[in-house]
Amino acid sequence: MRTARLLALLAALLSLAVAAGNARSAESAPIGLHGFLLRADEPQKTSFSRTPSFAWSPVPGALHYEFQLSTSDAFRDNSVIYADYSAPTPVEAPPITLPWITGSPHALYARVRAVTADGDTPWSANFGFDMVPPAPPTPLQSYPGMLRWTPVEGAAGYQVWLVDAHKKEQSVTNSLDEREFYTFHSTSSWTNVVRWRIRALREDGTIAGTRVNGIPAVTYGPWSPIYTSTNPAFTGGAITLVGTVSDVFSNGAANSPAHRLMPGFLWTGNKAIDGTSTELYRVYIYTDKQCINRVFASAVIGSPAYAPRPFGPLALPATPGGVVGARSQYLLDGTEPPAFTYDGESITTSESAQAATPTTSVPGAPGADTTNAGSSPAAPSSSSGTGSSGFSST
Repeated sequence: MRTARLLALLAALLSLAVAAGNARSAESAPIGLHGFLLRADEPQKTSFSRTPSFAWSPVPGALHYEFQLSTSDAFRDNSVIYADYSAPTPVEAPPITLPWITGSPHALYARVRAVTADGDTPWSANFGFDMVPPAPPTPLQSYPGMLRWTPVEGAAGYQVWLVDAHKKEQSVTNSLDEREFYTFHSTSSWTNVVRWRIRALREDGTIAGTRVNGIPAVTYGPWSPIYTSTNPAFTGGAITLVGTVSDVFSNGAANSPAHRLMPGFLWTGNKAIDGTSTELYRVYIYTDKQCINRVFASAVIGSPAYAPRPFGPLALPATPGGVVGARSQYLLDGTEPPAFTYDGESITTSESAQAATPTTSVPGAPGADTTNAGSSPAAPSSSSGTGSSGFSST
């Protein structure tokens, strides 16, 4: 009888201990789980254009945390697309690129729990969110020979579709020169109207080179509609440096704003200091005012503006006959013939010779991605219109 009562008492004590432990664990479950892009205290939202970081309230006594991302609010094993089971702090920044994905109520879910000396806490409440692409860039006021657009936050670069030149070029800043339209083309029928589209690019982050759960994540956002930029008729005269432009314009004055992006370079005229007229230009960048320590040499271009490209020197002709042919077509990307500076020093461009993506298709509705490869670009038809206002040596 005494033994039975003792066993009953022990069972009751064990039940109370388990209940107290469960209550203690439930009370210490992480709370406040949310996503953010730049600061953990920014206004909370559930829609992001790039992979967010996550934060939650610390759990007293936590040794570390276990964090999961899933495409299901049930967090089944086959739906988990990212997990970190040893997060040392109440912040998680997944090193992956999440796909554009939306759902009802959400397409992606996050949860976290703490690991303490007493064991695991329960999982936190789910944080549901969606991934949506950013709006495409829009044009900024530009200058002759230059395309310029609004920067997209978090973009790794941009792809620009030159509609009439049938080329897609890339830029890592917010500008692109119009070398295809000006090089060996001095008439307004080639340079007056430039039609273009643009989309933002992003890095494709993966874990160990593989994508968890096989969900693809494209490296680009949607195409913009077709934009139209216009240029005034070309005027000659002595080469005059105008300034540099990115998201701001600077003319080199003491009060000029500093660039946050690699700028493009602007000039007018076509006559060198010795009075020689030219139709081709190259921009040199130096670290010193005496222009001795050169650190960058642009590709040879014919436009009155230059913006660095990660690749894309034009395939320049090397014979008189080739020059004649170049005047009746847009030049493809390629390599430049051997070149020299004004004082006779051998020089090569700092741009890579990787070719652009040629196209023959006409852009469709915004968001369409027609990327058919095609043949050499053809000459334009004559057009007319008014111009818009818009650093180098020959």
